[in-house]
Amino acid sequence: MAIFIPRKTIYAVNLAWMALLIAWLFLGHAVTADAWRSGECEVEVTFRFLAPMRTSYPVAGLNITDEFGRQAVYRGTWVNRRCLIIRIQEQATGQGLKYRYRLRKTPAVIWPFSVSGRGQFMTAVAPRVVGLFPKSKVPARGPVVLQFNTPVEERSFHSAVRMDVPGKWRPAEMELERGRFADTSRWLFYPERPFEHGRRYKIAIGPGVRSLSGLAADEPVRVFFDTAPELLIMEQYPEPGAPSIWLSRNICIYTNQKLKEAVIEVDDMGGQVDVEGEKAIFVPDRCFRPSLTYKVRVSLTSVYGERLEQEFSFSTTKLGSPYWLEVKRGDKRSKVWIMKGGKEIKEIDASFARHADRIPAVTMYESWRNRGLDEENRPWFALNTDILIHALPDGMKEDDHEKLGLPRSYSCLLIPEDDVKWIARHFEKGFMVIVR
Repeated sequence: MAIFIPRKTIYAVNLAWMALLIAWLFLGHAVTADAWRSGECEVEVTFRFLAPMRTSYPVAGLNITDEFGRQAVYRGTWVNRRCLIIRIQEQATGQGLKYRYRLRKTPAVIWPFSVSGRGQFMTAVAPRVVGLFPKSKVPARGPVVLQFNTPVEERSFHSAVRMDVPGKWRPAEMELERGRFADTSRWLFYPERPFEHGRRYKIAIGPGVRSLSGLAADEPVRVFFDTAPELLIMEQYPEPGAPSIWLSRNICIYTNQKLKEAVIEVDDMGGQVDVEGEKAIFVPDRCFRPSLTYKVRVSLTSVYGERLEQEFSFSTTKLGSPYWLEVKRGDKRSKVWIMKGGKEIKEIDASFARHADRIPAVTMYESWRNRGLDEENRPWFALNTDILIHALPDGMKEDDHEKLGLPRSYSCLLIPEDDVKWIARHFEKGFMVIVR
């Protein structure tokens, strides 16, 4: 049986659906936002909807970011099905920002319809100085940072702010995931010439400074800051131009202020720099070579930001051309270099039999030796610190002095047998060993 539907009915049904769709497209995007300040650090925003909303989802689908792309911290309360109040908590140094909101498929009462929309809002705030950083111990080269409660207009800032000395103001940079932004609530001052050490300076802020919302400061303000003392070297070793510095010495610099960082570079010598309070220490990777002049470049920065740069040189002691050993300790393996005066002859892999972590950085000398150069009587050397130098026979893994016929000792420096024999043939009695 065929069902006949009049054409007028079909037109009426289609027209009704079209009207409903158009109405919902309008209702689903009809939302307004009105903002005002409900406290010094709080913004209250009222969202009004034409469509009735599900109040069981207080802030579903709502995203609010400030002008730098940071997520706003807020809480929401439904007044009724068409009115939502959001309260945004601002920081004391970030008031009066421009905010952007986006509603995306916020659930409406009639399923499956939802509301989407976007817009922006901003509240008016008068600029106010909230801080000067630091107030004391400002580095001579700057910067000093002037902090407002809200971003300010750049032109009004430059016309209203005055300093005791010439220099440049620039807004601070803010680095976020989206990139770098100028933060005009924070202004950095760099003097044309370094500030005088230990002096007080004044910054005058006139009432003409305006926020981005157009409000101006009510009254002039003056703030003060003190500069840091000059960073000075109180003591150092070696002293500039010092002669006959021993080969195993570190470079030590003592200052009148605690140090934040230090860079010490020595020509033709690697090493590491340690900072301990007012002291910077350069620990070379190797011993200095004898009879050489080393140039040193020093760059120090105190915890106050004061900087000091120095260049100097020193000369090392003269040894002539005898053979000696340089030893660099390691946790498991050590390095030994056979030296002749300032010339490196050979590098050897070695190890300490025991107490490797207790062997000090020290200069030792041979006190006596066994010069045996045959299979039954291997050479070995006794140092004046109760340490022996010898080899382990093939297959022996532990330093067993009883089996080897060696005297007891605190520890032993174990090196290959061929190298022990080479040392026995070429090194003079009483040769030197420097351990680092």
